[in-house]
Amino acid sequence: PAKFNCPLAPNLLPAPRQALRCLPACRVSHTRPVLVAFDTTESIVPVLVENSALIELKPAKATGLGMTQLGVPVLDGTQVKKGTLHEFLQSTGEGTVGRRYQNIRVTAVRTTEGGVESAKVFVAFEVFGDDNVPEGANGGFAGALLKGDVVLLALPVTPLFLPYGRAWYENQAVFDVPLAVFDGAERLQFTARADSIRAI
Repeated sequence: PAKFNCPLAPNLLPAPRQALRCLPACRVSHTRPVLVAFDTTESIVPVLVENSALIELKPAKATGLGMTQLGVPVLDGTQVKKGTLHEFLQSTGEGTVGRRYQNIRVTAVRTTEGGVESAKVFVAFEVFGDDNVPEGANGGFAGALLKGDVVLLALPVTPLFLPYGRAWYENQAVFDVPLAVFDGAERLQFTARADSIRAI
């Protein structure tokens, strides 16, 4: 930064966010008056705020197109629980809608394959990016299986398939769960995680 051309304080440097000034006792007319402008505006990064919803899981029939599409081995002992949520919105830090989720479908299955019994939870939904895209890798979604208010199992965080904004994309994930968790699970908590975004 420029120095004052002031005989009383020749080496005085300007204070931040202030114009250069002389000492009050100085009567010299300066030959190089300098003004220093500082940008005090902070860079604000748009964000999506984390939001959660609970989806009730109810016993369902082990038949239908959904079972076929998932490739579930349907046997006499196969058990199924299902839950749906029609629409789920995620807001920006300013309170506007920033991301939309629709037709969230949860299918929990307990069945036997190759003589081994196992349980899986399928989560499928459509997601729309509105007028923004993630800054870098998106935060994705997380889930948890609950019995009442007790968390039986937290599911791993899963990135969204959302290559562009202003378009709908189908997403699907599957998680292996212990048999006891399947038996006790009454609902799934779906959490859209916080994200840094860029407006488009």
